[in-house]
Amino acid sequence: VLFGEPRDKQKRLVALMAPHIRKLDSKGLAIGKSNATQEKLGKVILQSIEIEKTFPGFGFFPKPGRATGLVHDSYQKTSGETAVVTAGIMNTAITMRATDEADFSVHELKKYIEGKCPGAFVEGGGHKNAGALNFLPYKKEEVVEWQSKKSITPYGVEQTYLDVVAPDVILETDISEDKTPNIVDKVYALPLAIDNLVMFYNKDLLNSSSILEPADNWVTFSEQVKKMTRIDSESGDILISGTALGTSENIPRDFDIVSLLMMQNRAQMTDENGFATFASNVTGVSQNPAIGALNFYTQFASPLFQTYCWNSDLPDAFTAFRDGKVGYFFGYSYHRDLLDSSAPNLNYGIAPMPQVGQQQKANYASYWVESVSKKTDQSDYAWDFIQFITDEKNVTSYLEKTKKPTALRSTKIVNSQLEDPATMVFAEQIFTATSWYRGKDVVVAEKAFAQMIDNTLIAEEKINKILTQAVSQVNGSIR
Repeated sequence: VLFGEPRDKQKRLVALMAPHIRKLDSKGLAIGKSNATQEKLGKVILQSIEIEKTFPGFGFFPKPGRATGLVHDSYQKTSGETAVVTAGIMNTAITMRATDEADFSVHELKKYIEGKCPGAFVEGGGHKNAGALNFLPYKKEEVVEWQSKKSITPYGVEQTYLDVVAPDVILETDISEDKTPNIVDKVYALPLAIDNLVMFYNKDLLNSSSILEPADNWVTFSEQVKKMTRIDSESGDILISGTALGTSENIPRDFDIVSLLMMQNRAQMTDENGFATFASNVTGVSQNPAIGALNFYTQFASPLFQTYCWNSDLPDAFTAFRDGKVGYFFGYSYHRDLLDSSAPNLNYGIAPMPQVGQQQKANYASYWVESVSKKTDQSDYAWDFIQFITDEKNVTSYLEKTKKPTALRSTKIVNSQLEDPATMVFAEQIFTATSWYRGKDVVVAEKAFAQMIDNTLIAEEKINKILTQAVSQVNGSIR
């Protein structure tokens, strides 16, 4: 009698069997541990046991599920690891155990395998952290392939990509399946490359002004701009612009340039929650750094300054540079490609961005990321493809063909780009290139900056108020 009455006999039977069961458990644990393998995937330890290759056959106790659980609990206890997934692999099934910290789901794994291998006819389930899946025996290799698919983790992104990437592609996500929040970091996108802002210069204009080399700081830059600028003394028309700065509508990426000037001047662009704070004062500094940056940018479009060389009546800055009318133009690698195709005879060079000080370099990153639409029913395939094309061995050919700066923390690729004249300057700047806006509508933020620039030029309001208005508009796109 195992269940029901008489209760006293049941208790004596359990007491009689318990020492024997504990002995069998101990033996099973020792056998399981002897052939268990562990692999670190980001923050998670994946532990695997080939059940048929490890335990005796028919009638052996503990059964696969219990044996897997024993090995799982033992490893977690002895290793001190908190994020652990243990898989007991058989010819027709997998039994699994996982800790909460591992961010693992039996149900999600089932969906993944069903999508990757529908012919395996996967069945089963269980709880989120414990369960078993059955499949056709001849599909075993395809089914267990999920183990070797090392989907990149947040830790993997931080180790593999440049510093600017992680804050852009890793988002906090609630993965709870009930009302209790379970917030984890998840990777939602990956980049093929990372562009960064550089300074294009017209070699002929520099030479005609007896400028030996492009400026590496903003003081020298301003002096060189004055030397290159030519203004008709009678009409006041700008004939040659030392640079194209100061306005909004006819400056490509004015948002990026002003952002970089603020960052170089050590303005606090955002708080820990991502909200804009560049209108706020910085401790230990008498004037808000953003004010100095904005005034510096707009002076090139103000006749009140000796550096005046640009205004809103002039054509688009890129067009003017292409036509040989601008000494310094700020842009990205795609501007290089546009120049090479539209002005093959233009004698230009590419230089690093001028800095406030060489000991506190700051550069600006701008790039696209590849992600998967939540509307697709092929998300696993799409994400696998993104990881495939962004992997170092596959993305190298793309970078070589496009001459775009790498997003990877790869010594091999970086050294190669440092030796290539087309990518050398971009590669020099990638480790100090950052960005700051991570809101929901960058168009709103860019319009706010454009209005901020225009209002500063009009000078009808105090600059502190102009900055505060811009911060308010930007934050409206972040909430």
